[in-house]
Amino acid sequence: NFTGIRIAVSTARGLALGLGCPAVGVSGFEALRLGQEGTCTCAIDARRGEVYLQTYSPEQEMNLPQLLPTGEIPSDAGVLIGAGGQPPKYPQAIAIARVTAQRYQKKGEKPAPLYIRSADAAPSKDAAPLILP
Repeated sequence: NFTGIRIAVSTARGLALGLGCPAVGVSGFEALRLGQEGTCTCAIDARRGEVYLQTYSPEQEMNLPQLLPTGEIPSDAGVLIGAGGQPPKYPQAIAIARVTAQRYQKKGEKPAPLYIRSADAAPSKDAAPLILP
């Protein structure tokens, strides 16, 4: 997944550069939140009995995303939207298109991967193989 996400973001940025148009990044959390008023928590299934969460509130635009066990979703974080909660107001593709349309003309940060869980793969602890001449 890590490599796939990096390739997808790089491809989108490369296409935007080649086409002379801005690349706009929209997270799954932002797509879930679109159309919601007040405090809400957006949840995306992280598999393995876990969920990715991000809370939005009028006082504080958004908190940092976090990874929690499914049974530990806070009950005081407003309406739960997405995994384990109510469905979002818009289908994901439509929500992403609407958020993109709102940001399209604004110069913002370049799209970048958002990693919440650390990588499962790790460099080998074994010595590198010896290459004979």
